[in-house]
Amino acid sequence: MGDFFRKVVKEEALRRMQLPSGDEQAIHNGEEMLAYLEKIHEGTAFVVLTAEEHSRLPKRDVLQSEDVWAFYEQHGILKEECISLREAGLV
Repeated sequence: MGDFFRKVVKEEALRRMQLPSGDEQAIHNGEEMLAYLEKIHEGTAFVVLTAEEHSRLPKRDVLQSEDVWAFYEQHGILKEECISLREAGLV
């Protein structure tokens, strides 16, 4: 997936998170975010990393990194391509 597409998807998701709850495009919880991502990513892949899944990543690498995003980057997960569902208040 190209950088431009990722940027558009992230910006659109953030826009939808600001919509009133009655709007059919609104995203106000993790389930609605997942539905949006499934629809927009037909034919591509995306990752929702849970705290439990995070805990299964190599512990040695986590302990050596003071910045969790530096750790994720080592494993191919870039902050600028991500939306934190927890920070957005969706989970």
